[in-house]
Amino acid sequence: MPKKVKKLTIAQKRKERKQWERALLREIRHRRQKNSFAIARSQFHSGVREPALSVYPSHIGDLLPIREFQNISTPKWRYTNDWMKVNAGVWAMDEKDERCLAFTVNLHPDYEHKLKTVTPPVDIREMLRRRVSAELRKVMIGELPTFFFVVEGRTKDRRATVPLHIHGALWANDPSKDDDIRYGLKRACGHYLKNRPKYRSAARLVEAYGLVDRWSIYCMKNIRIGDARLDRRRIAMSRPFSQAAEYWWGIVTGTTDDD
Repeated sequence: MPKKVKKLTIAQKRKERKQWERALLREIRHRRQKNSFAIARSQFHSGVREPALSVYPSHIGDLLPIREFQNISTPKWRYTNDWMKVNAGVWAMDEKDERCLAFTVNLHPDYEHKLKTVTPPVDIREMLRRRVSAELRKVMIGELPTFFFVVEGRTKDRRATVPLHIHGALWANDPSKDDDIRYGLKRACGHYLKNRPKYRSAARLVEAYGLVDRWSIYCMKNIRIGDARLDRRRIAMSRPFSQAAEYWWGIVTGTTDDD
């Protein structure tokens, strides 16, 4: 009699999917480093997507687009998770050669307490996304706020609970606005508001020269760790960042949600 195929549990399926996603992103990163994305870059900058494969020279025709990986079709944009979306967005902005700032901001303790006790309960991630976007619009006049961040409340080793804070990155070309951007990020997280005492070590903002790829992975280190203060979704993205990510993903995988 043929052997029975052991069915995988839901947890095992999720683990296998996660491993495949990580392998796919490593493959994309490897091909980027080998400069095999020259045509994808030109399409991205021109804003015109050519028909898949028909325009690629023979020496990279088998590299792009990546329609299938390890006998599994690459997902369309609407089926990708936030972890993959952030990586796609970081690569998209990297191709634009815009100046990137990595940031970490602690929520003011009073503001964190307010968010946790307000009735009805609010989505802290979405609330902070709106506030960050509003504050950046005040500073980055003439630019669309392009950013992502992750809300977390754990230490790097995941063992201890700490006050809520956000890790993320934003793209701003004018260095003279850095101080105003730092101030805006602090305000978005509840600092400098009326009758609230100052809170030390509130924000860090540094240029990410070629390190945003690694920084984004660090930002998402605790997204699957349980925290009663937060919803399941911890990643927030601005609309311009998400749009750039979606367009770049379509070029690299040769898929669109209209297919």
